Amino acid sequence: MRRKVWPNLTDETGMADRMNTLPKFVASDSLSGPAWNNTTATRVEDELQIWVHPLFVGATELADLISRHAPQMPFQLADVRRYDSGVVILHYQPTSRKGTP
Repeated sequence: MRRKVWPNLTDETGMADRMNTLPKFVASDSLSGPAWNNTTATRVEDELQIWVHPLFVGATELADLISRHAPQMPFQLADVRRYDSGVVILHYQPTSRKGTP
């Protein structure tokens, strides 16, 4: 039996509300009508593309990371490790900001 965590989760920071209202997409050949609100199931095609936007949005509060109201720090791709299994490890390093080393 699967336990539905996110739809019933509440927290003081509002992160659960944010996750429950954000649009979510699932690639599947068998799932139809996902139960998690604002979730769209799409059939799996011949290709899967995953885009990673390396941006750390930082402050000390988790809610600030989710809501993106904090200063942003861009990163640059430093290394890529590819494995026969399809696993890819992306190694990012912070880029220097204008006026900082």
